[in-house]
Amino acid sequence: MINLLPILVRKQLANEHRVRVATVSLFMLAFLVCTYAAMALPSFFALFDAHREEIARVGATTSAETLAQAERVQAANSNAKLLLGITAEQRLLPSAAFALVERARTQVAKGVAGIVRLERFDYKNGEQALQVELAGVARDRDALRQLIAVLESMPEVATADAPVASFLPSTQLPFTLTITFQ
Repeated sequence: MINLLPILVRKQLANEHRVRVATVSLFMLAFLVCTYAAMALPSFFALFDAHREEIARVGATTSAETLAQAERVQAANSNAKLLLGITAEQRLLPSAAFALVERARTQVAKGVAGIVRLERFDYKNGEQALQVELAGVARDRDALRQLIAVLESMPEVATADAPVASFLPSTQLPFTLTITFQ
């Protein structure tokens, strides 16, 4: 068969043919994806309903395990009081001191990882007062300032001191922080 059309017209027809084929194939692909998604939704909800009781049971088990773990921590704290010789006026245990520091760190982080990273926690039960020395890395000066401000705003904390050298770098500040509890 002899094609008597001029070359430009043949190229234009071939190009239009390719565009039409691509359009139809993309439309069919989108139609198939939507159809498969519509078919998958009922089975997803059925699967979720089938395992709803199991999810609720796991949640209840987790809360029961959490309560049991809290009781074990309290028992360990009472044992630590005996071992460390903590008297009634020295009411802050190492776990409670760490919990306060962790609460301050999470307030500064506000859900963003890597704002303040703790690397060392030293608990010192001194003659005058209870002290904790922290070492870690803060993302920037503001994060370290916020950590100190949050710690000092807590009623259990008397002072939170960091050496000036901790503020020298502008980012990724290695710091040491001495916290004195009341």
